[in-house]
Amino acid sequence: MVYDDVVKKQISNYISSMWQVMKLPRCTMITVITASVIVIIAAWLPNFGLIGDTITNNSLSLGNKLSILVALAGSINTNFNSISRTMIIVSAILGGVQVSLVLYYLRHKVLAGKEAGMGIVGIVSSLLGVGCASCGSVVITSVIGLGATSSVIAMLPWHGVEFAVVGLLIILFSVIMTAKKLYETQFCELKS
Repeated sequence: MVYDDVVKKQISNYISSMWQVMKLPRCTMITVITASVIVIIAAWLPNFGLIGDTITNNSLSLGNKLSILVALAGSINTNFNSISRTMIIVSAILGGVQVSLVLYYLRHKVLAGKEAGMGIVGIVSSLLGVGCASCGSVVITSVIGLGATSSVIAMLPWHGVEFAVVGLLIILFSVIMTAKKLYETQFCELKS
């Protein structure tokens, strides 16, 4: 019982430290921009060929190219089921929070070290399972081929969502560890 109370208090302190950083307008803006970029990249993943063709097409005006790219960002609603969309959005938000926390920490304290690396690993692994229902994971398909990817993902109980869950847990852990660092540095003198 006492141990549970100590853990709850620590987590409360970490969340409080994180909130102090996240309510700063600059950090909120960084979080929103980072999360938006992650969602757009995830939405564009199944359409990279079309995006390349659009950008390099000389017969399209810049306005037409931009309108196609913006429209393709909306493909997150058609290319992904509700579970995948939710995982992408939650991963993007946590990724944005992690980037904000690490940048704040780097700017005001010392190098973040492992926490920044874990955040990147979490974002990458959460995108491994991103794909549509008909063609499966875009990233894994490009690495091991469509046939092998379809077979591997079909054998998984959640059909590839496992990658997003693992990535989400890694990002969440890295956010907590970074918030812990922010909290702990309030009480110690940093050695330069």
